[in-house]
Amino acid sequence: MTDDSKDQILFHPLKDYSFPAEPADEKVLTIYSRIKDAFTKEKMSSLIDESNLESLKKRKLNKAAPSPAYGSLIKELDNTLRPWIEQDSPANWTQIIVLPPCESDNLVHLWADGQDCHIIKPPSRNVFTDGSEADISLPKDKLLVLPRLEDWFLRHEKGLGPLRQILEKITEMETPCVIGCNSWAWAYFSKVLKLDMMFAAPLTPKAFDEDRLAKWLQEIAHEGDHNFVFRLLKTGENVFEKNDNETLKKDYIKRLAAKSLGIPWVAWHLWRDGLKSDTDSDPEDFPESLDIPADEKTVWVEPFTPYKLPTHYHDHSLFLLQAIVMHNTLSLSEIALIMPEKNWHNSLAALVNAEIIIREDDQVRCNPSAYPAMRTALLSNGLPVGDI
Repeated sequence: MTDDSKDQILFHPLKDYSFPAEPADEKVLTIYSRIKDAFTKEKMSSLIDESNLESLKKRKLNKAAPSPAYGSLIKELDNTLRPWIEQDSPANWTQIIVLPPCESDNLVHLWADGQDCHIIKPPSRNVFTDGSEADISLPKDKLLVLPRLEDWFLRHEKGLGPLRQILEKITEMETPCVIGCNSWAWAYFSKVLKLDMMFAAPLTPKAFDEDRLAKWLQEIAHEGDHNFVFRLLKTGENVFEKNDNETLKKDYIKRLAAKSLGIPWVAWHLWRDGLKSDTDSDPEDFPESLDIPADEKTVWVEPFTPYKLPTHYHDHSLFLLQAIVMHNTLSLSEIALIMPEKNWHNSLAALVNAEIIIREDDQVRCNPSAYPAMRTALLSNGLPVGDI
């Protein structure tokens, strides 16, 4: 084994996923801030006048925090699957890749685009409601890739037919097949269809902890030689400045890793939410210890803004959120089919207003920044969620 192969980061079993830990004092600070907020409206002052702050213009935001490049994850997925793909007769013909929810780029599909394979496309949505069969034709001489298993079902009385149909086809064949699935849908399928007993243990990416997240955010920020410096709004300190032992001086990224549950696309959205520009402050007014050059491309980083679920229509909102996360996206007509109560429109409106979910025309999806709050709310109310 070469040194390079020893350093490779590979996908690992879903059961081994480990959520990044919060800083040791985070829970204490959270309790303290809640007590303080209950007795006073005083807020910790910022280094600069917050009235001078504004959200980054879209063009600058896309330079400071451009759309995430998942090249490293795709490489890790390929390094994980390559030895299995190259076997003539593997012990398991199917490999399940479970990903955290709110992933809009279809990572498994992106990987498959670079392979000599047959990508299995999902059926039209009407087969989930009219009882008809999906038209499925699979080659036997090519690697098969089904990017999103959740696209093959709708959580309603007739919605599992196409899923059972495609799984029956795949399990009958002795052809390597990679199946992607989000963690919430996988939990549901494991309970309803016992898929966890049908297939080998699913694999998932390793969590993005403090070190991995810091490296990734800096890489995407500095694409194109955009030399931004990210400074904490409260103190002006550089978020990415390191100690002599190469650890980060500030714990902002460690807290970001913990709050995002180690999910890179959730962390990226939370990161972007907090980036601001200063329209009027003079660097000469800052403490000398900061030594901020006049020509520095400074981006200010705000503290995290907590997302709160609406208190009205609480039970309906939780059930609706569970369905949306499990399916990635749902149309309004599909929501009408799967919601047991007919007044789901009120829950939907409340969730959109609270920025928990995003509505684009007829489609609704989870706001990735709000995902940790959603998962916590469902867990605390005893509702099943995915392992990630």
